[in-house]
Amino acid sequence: RLYAELQARLRELQQTQDQLIQADKLKALGTLLSGVAHELNNPLSTILMSAQLLRTNEVLPGAVRERAGAIESECHRASRIIRELLAFARRRAPERRRVDVNEVVRDALQLHGPDLALKRVRVVSELGAALPKISADPYQLQQVLLNLFTNAAHALGASGRDGVLSVRTAESGHGVAIVVEDNGPGIPTEHLRRVFDPFFTTKPVGEGTGLGLSLCIGIIEAHDGRMTVENIPASGARFTIQLPIGQHVEAAEDAPAGGSPARAADILVIEDEAALRAVFVEVLTLHGHRTVAVATGRAAIESLARETYDVVILDLRLPDVDGKAVWEWITRHRPVLADRVVFMTGDTLSPGSHRFLEAAGRPILPKPVAMEELNRMVDTVLESHAGEIAGFLR
Repeated sequence: RLYAELQARLRELQQTQDQLIQADKLKALGTLLSGVAHELNNPLSTILMSAQLLRTNEVLPGAVRERAGAIESECHRASRIIRELLAFARRRAPERRRVDVNEVVRDALQLHGPDLALKRVRVVSELGAALPKISADPYQLQQVLLNLFTNAAHALGASGRDGVLSVRTAESGHGVAIVVEDNGPGIPTEHLRRVFDPFFTTKPVGEGTGLGLSLCIGIIEAHDGRMTVENIPASGARFTIQLPIGQHVEAAEDAPAGGSPARAADILVIEDEAALRAVFVEVLTLHGHRTVAVATGRAAIESLARETYDVVILDLRLPDVDGKAVWEWITRHRPVLADRVVFMTGDTLSPGSHRFLEAAGRPILPKPVAMEELNRMVDTVLESHAGEIAGFLR
């Protein structure tokens, strides 16, 4: 008996040590992802807005504009992948809106349909009627479902039997339940308690990272929901997701791109990457604005000391004086311009950046920046100062 107790204590100590090691890995991963997001989001912004400029140029042949549209779509896809990597680090809150869960399920099944068909997996869906809409981020929920479908397809492929993937939705208490199950081999009993652990995988080296289910449960918990797993007797695995209705937060409707600006304005863009700086100038000039662009914090301060602008678009990461220091200079020396600043960043993961942006209380343009988002943000700032002109302080 004493030996058994000692063995149990040793297993508990080992599990605690493993959890601490995983926590250190997650901390290091969060730091890495912050830098990666910034480095990828800058070129993605340039590619995305350049593609949008080409797609909206009616002089170009239709085939060229169609290809530009494809580039734009892939940029949005890459952007979503980066956002989900940041979500894995548990630092990005869901962008909530009123969501029809059945619609999210249908979209995920449609996206994964070709792969399931290729692997000869039959899909059975039973979607509850008249489900209440919930407050959720549809892209994050879709990512959860795609991960579950991918894992099920992998398990069914290894089982050697005719695969069936079942997806059900139903009203459950004060929320909605989603059940995803398959008729594969199930999950070994000794692995059931570890499937949500970061970096845990039963797949061969090179076929899995062990991040998928950890990402899934992180997303569901960020939605104040629960996610559980169990084996079905004489069949495969069942994942159950419980999501509360939550408090609805209406997303702002997209304004049509390419419309008339609120008014022509003087705009200062502070961005260190030359290609992105150039495309900002082109987009804003096409929208009818007079735009000045500088590459460093010091150049920005010199320009702000001489001139007054209707809108100041300020990148947080700059090579000399960073965006935080430029903001502090503005609040001390030109406070009237403080409520004209729009911050731009590809790094909202960093706790320091997050705290600073919350304290500043100014609008944020997350990278990669799309053309319509840029124009809409500028118009919003201008509308808040309707009737004023930039030259009134000169």
